[in-house]
Amino acid sequence: MAIANRTAPKPNVLAFEVRGNSMVDLVAGDQAFPRGPMPSYPDGVTIIVDPDLKPEAGRDALFHDGERHLFGRVHDDGTLRPLDGSWQVDTCATALVGVVSSVGYSIGDR
Repeated sequence: MAIANRTAPKPNVLAFEVRGNSMVDLVAGDQAFPRGPMPSYPDGVTIIVDPDLKPEAGRDALFHDGERHLFGRVHDDGTLRPLDGSWQVDTCATALVGVVSSVGYSIGDR
């Protein structure tokens, strides 16, 4: 069986492994693709971030605050918050790494 790549990979996208469960949607459970339009990101899932995408409200994005990476959902008020609501930061006080463009597991993970 052949699998076709529908789009050419972009040279500047980055992959990160999610650590912890602050981005698990407790309503949807621990599925990477829950029912509904917004994904959940359990510990160990790989996110692909695109630095060319805009971090609009409702999008999931990765920022850096000078010390660590911060992964959360961008809100209308300009804050970045994880799905579990355990913290929030002003996106103006951080540097954008990229917006999540896709999500996946390694074959050995499941």
